[in-house]
Amino acid sequence: ALPISARGLHRADGGGRHGRAVVDRIQQMAGAEAGAERRWAGPLLALLAVAFQLQVTLPVSDVGLRISAADLLVPALFPAMAVVAWRRGSLFPRWRVSGLWVWLGALSAWLLVALLHGRWVTGEWLGWAVVNKFLGWFVLLGYLLLGGWVGAALERPARERFLKALFLAGWTIAAASVTFFALIRFGLPVVDNSASLAWRVEGFFNNPNAYGYFTAVLIALQSVYLVRGELFSRRGHRFGLTVTVLALI
Repeated sequence: ALPISARGLHRADGGGRHGRAVVDRIQQMAGAEAGAERRWAGPLLALLAVAFQLQVTLPVSDVGLRISAADLLVPALFPAMAVVAWRRGSLFPRWRVSGLWVWLGALSAWLLVALLHGRWVTGEWLGWAVVNKFLGWFVLLGYLLLGGWVGAALERPARERFLKALFLAGWTIAAASVTFFALIRFGLPVVDNSASLAWRVEGFFNNPNAYGYFTAVLIALQSVYLVRGELFSRRGHRFGLTVTVLALI
């Protein structure tokens, strides 16, 4: 909106000195604002990309509640990105899937029906159903909206910093996991519960299935940027992709 307003002022002034001064001032303010956003948004998104790959257990019950470390960053990042998106006119980003919120609303209503049905059948509110499944669903929707704001409101360098951190952390964890697996196969108990040959690669997810799913998503993203030749050199992408595929296997 700022460049359009600047051009309008420039034309209204007939292209004179005053109009050029106003244009320069508006563009300077816009550049300063974008620079400030890059300074905080890029590092915070990079930290979020690493936190995605770490699991923490909160002592909220007898067995604890296992969540992603990124969930602890969302309360700080969510309102900040909401303000940026609102100032950029992207508070309600456009999605390529038409009627997306209608479908998500229908799924949310179905989950509510399932929750009420479970209460009717069991006669009690089950913690995993209320917290893990029902409230966890809205946490995922929050991530979806946060991703929409990041894609629509932030400039490309901030988004690329997020992806670079995501890939580098994923490659490092995958390389360490493959190394541990190889050492265990040679009979060296280098990690807890690794004496058995049945030990499976799990990264920092504490769950082989969750890590396998995340690794598959990471492979899909890497393949796209390998074809494009972006973010890293093709040789770097091939190395990272090889390590990630080995970790998945």
